[in-house]
Amino acid sequence: LNTIPFNSKRKRASTVVQCPDDSSKVRIMLKGAPEIVLQYCSSIINERGDTISLSNSDKDSIMKDTVAAKFARQAYRCILIAYKEISFDEYSSIKSSHNDFAKEDDREVLE
Repeated sequence: LNTIPFNSKRKRASTVVQCPDDSSKVRIMLKGAPEIVLQYCSSIINERGDTISLSNSDKDSIMKDTVAAKFARQAYRCILIAYKEISFDEYSSIKSSHNDFAKEDDREVLE
């Protein structure tokens, strides 16, 4: 449905698709530098599959104490992937209230 391409300034890219298993839902997928993408996250899915809410201090801890942080200290590039599902009606409403996503700035509200 929509894309926001990666660039070095944003350090992230997004893709918006209609869910194949439920056409009444839209999935927004965001990928990029962990320190950037994590700012957009309100929860994580842990290794057991449990969803855990995040505070700002949790986000700081994740950036300091994870494998991604270890890799970053070793100059490896890491990518974090995040997603959110919204209803197609909500997507349509956001689109109409943001200039039909004519410009990148209009599309960024999806993130």
